[in-house]
Amino acid sequence: MFSRVLAPLDGSPAATERLRDIGALCKYFDAELVLLMVMDARQQDAMIVDLPTGPVTARGEVIDPADINRRSQIYLDRAMVILSRAGIEVRSEQMEGTVDVAILRAASKHECDLIAISPSTHQTSRRIFIGSTTERVVHSSPIPVFVVNEGSGAPFSSTGKKKADGGTVLVPLDGSRDAEAPLAFASTLAGKIGARLRVASIAAPSLEAGEAGKLELSDTLADINHYLGRLVRHVTNQGGQADYEVAIGDPAVEFIKMANRLDNPTVVMSTRRRSAASRRLVGSFADRVAQKLTHPLFIVPRDS
Repeated sequence: MFSRVLAPLDGSPAATERLRDIGALCKYFDAELVLLMVMDARQQDAMIVDLPTGPVTARGEVIDPADINRRSQIYLDRAMVILSRAGIEVRSEQMEGTVDVAILRAASKHECDLIAISPSTHQTSRRIFIGSTTERVVHSSPIPVFVVNEGSGAPFSSTGKKKADGGTVLVPLDGSRDAEAPLAFASTLAGKIGARLRVASIAAPSLEAGEAGKLELSDTLADINHYLGRLVRHVTNQGGQADYEVAIGDPAVEFIKMANRLDNPTVVMSTRRRSAASRRLVGSFADRVAQKLTHPLFIVPRDS
């Protein structure tokens, strides 16, 4: 399913810790791993990177780029040794430039089919999708992105084998063709890891009062059940395992509750590639879910 995975690193403990999950995914799919570190001159005045030879503090100091590159390469080399000993084919590269642009450039250069990114611990809040590198990569990438949050783990063991319980691949749907775009990806992933596919939809409470509101909600739920049932039948007719779930309430809140009730869930959802200006003006279900989710998350571009 994946042949080459790009993993951007920033030298932080969180990124290093999440590399175990990324490595397990690569081993499971027998995929090559490309490690990337980007030197962004615009961020040097506020950056503190915990590299093996000690912290590199750029605030108010004169930085020797050659020294930063040397320390970064030491970090990459150590990571490569650990991953190689685990049986993972790995290579590394350093680039200069704007981080998100360099990540996408590296993914294209190395012909990667997945970007695995861990939100930086240097960000000051869990709102990783507001003006962050992760947010910009997710909304600009033409290939799927695996967002590895702290505590999310991965659907594979540290040895790269499928966990005993393949769990559930959960996909949110809103009835649109765009939202259905990642279904093929999710169905394939579920089959590869021995998981059950679950499609989900959340109905908004009716604004009508009394019996009129109840009738409207009832009609909405009937339509949703018919829609999801049809999709599940299609998957099962293709030999897969699938079911569906419906809830009522705030879409992002209820969807996260669904995921949290599951054992070993993996979430797959879609997002449109949008400009920074449009992201500021238009709220995104995907953004809200990603801010709070503590499970493995694959984001598939709708127009990929």
